Amino acid sequence: MNGGNITTAAIIIISCVSIWMSSNLFNSLHYHGWIAVWFVFVCWFLTNWLNEGKSGIPLVISLALAVLTLETGIFIVFYTLIMILAFAYLKIKTTSWRQIIFAFILLVGLIMLGWEGAFFRISLLKIFGQHLYRFMLGQEYSGATQRLFGGFILLTPIFLMSIVALIFLIKENAKHTKKWIVFFVIGWLYALTMLPLSIFNAYFLPAVGPLTIFVAGTLSLISSKWVRLSIASLAVILLLSTLITKSQINASHDIQFRNDLDWVKDKLKDRESFVDGGHVFRFYLDDNQLIKPLNVGTGKDKLATREGGRYVLLGEDKIQGKILIILKSRKDFEQNQEELIPSSCKLYERTTIWFYDCG
Repeated sequence: MNGGNITTAAIIIISCVSIWMSSNLFNSLHYHGWIAVWFVFVCWFLTNWLNEGKSGIPLVISLALAVLTLETGIFIVFYTLIMILAFAYLKIKTTSWRQIIFAFILLVGLIMLGWEGAFFRISLLKIFGQHLYRFMLGQEYSGATQRLFGGFILLTPIFLMSIVALIFLIKENAKHTKKWIVFFVIGWLYALTMLPLSIFNAYFLPAVGPLTIFVAGTLSLISSKWVRLSIASLAVILLLSTLITKSQINASHDIQFRNDLDWVKDKLKDRESFVDGGHVFRFYLDDNQLIKPLNVGTGKDKLATREGGRYVLLGEDKIQGKILIILKSRKDFEQNQEELIPSSCKLYERTTIWFYDCG
């Protein structure tokens, strides 16, 4: 990276962040870890394609894998298009419009090959329309806003480092800005898009990948070896402390949650229930079919369940005789318990859940 060589400082930062991201993105049953992998590949192949005129096929394959992994991959496709248009507007791209059009056609073909319904049944459009509709109703991602600040704080170190790196890059090494700017812009766009939608941290953490490459690439341009290593060492200390602290907190919470699962198991065996995070409870409780999903909305503060692909509000008549379980991670719910839960329901407060018996 520095004169064509990868510096030790860059390797240290990238390796440390990779371990940190893996512990957050591959520790649960979701696909955001793989989105992070394809995201870095997209940025790398895109910058090589735009700056050096290298083959765009690896870029197209990475974009297709991102879309086929999660629907949020379409955001990465959109950001890629923005960068291509920006480079074209500034007249600094080395690719022709013919190559760009061919790449787009190839991308559509690869997506159709792996998911024909995305276009023939407009499934991709339907998914985004459905999410947008629920979001407008205040029923989708209702718990995301209360975790927005915490998510932003988690990313503050890499956010600040990326901004400082950009200032340094523009001021001291303007000729290298074109090479690394793709990682900065796309990383920030993804983070800002996903933060308001992040039900948990894994939603926005893929943004850390491109931003880390950007910081590491810029760091390699610093002439002093000791300054590079000092900055890398500081980054390692911060990341390791975060990793250790988070592991301790997660381990403690996991034990507490499993204890609460054992406590509710017999109580839910023959009772119909509405459960916040119902799919998780069903997974651990032998696929109990009496467990129905519960959505705890904000704004209008409504309780709802999913029936036939749509949300149905839960009035007092639907709650009577049932069991309600709400995760304590929903901090705003605690202030509205009396308004949302009928007075006839008996509360059993556990470490990680509120358990209401409305029978």
